[in-house]
Amino acid sequence: MQNTKNPRLRLHGALAAACICALFAGGCQAPAGNAPTEAELIEMARSLPTEEDLKERFRQVGNVVHEICNAPEFEAYFEKTPCLPSMITDKHKADSSRISPAQGTAMRMALREFEELNRITRRMMVRSQIEDYVELARRADTIDIDSHRNQRRLLAGDITWGEYNTERARLARLFMDAAHAIAAQSPSSQ
Repeated sequence: MQNTKNPRLRLHGALAAACICALFAGGCQAPAGNAPTEAELIEMARSLPTEEDLKERFRQVGNVVHEICNAPEFEAYFEKTPCLPSMITDKHKADSSRISPAQGTAMRMALREFEELNRITRRMMVRSQIEDYVELARRADTIDIDSHRNQRRLLAGDITWGEYNTERARLARLFMDAAHAIAAQSPSSQ
């Protein structure tokens, strides 16, 4: 059963987790060839993540993000870009230097951590079948295409740290705008 109480509060937790880039998340499907029995359908519904499960996941995500941001092995990356895109300053956007090999190594390792964190979180959001969360996960997946392109361009030396940070901030704003639009369109917020 979906909980449709106050989508703005639901999305607040999603927004905290959302600043991170992620992979595609698949939905819950019945086994091919055999229609599930009523008992199997009931068990499937019980196994869906609840809104409370998602809130707990978002709390966990916040803790893990803090650990990633402060891990010594990622320091070379976070010296040039803040952990959260919302912390990008004009100074970050003006950085005309290009990525060094050490920064590239740290960046790849940090991004792998974020990818795994987001993959699991977005999968839960989709599996919950709570419409706002499902839509938010799908929008994030779409934005990730540009985010991954931005990351590849920096790693290849095609753009400066400033260009990378500028695009990273733009993509984060795009995601936040999408999250606010989803919350505003939710039937229970009107």
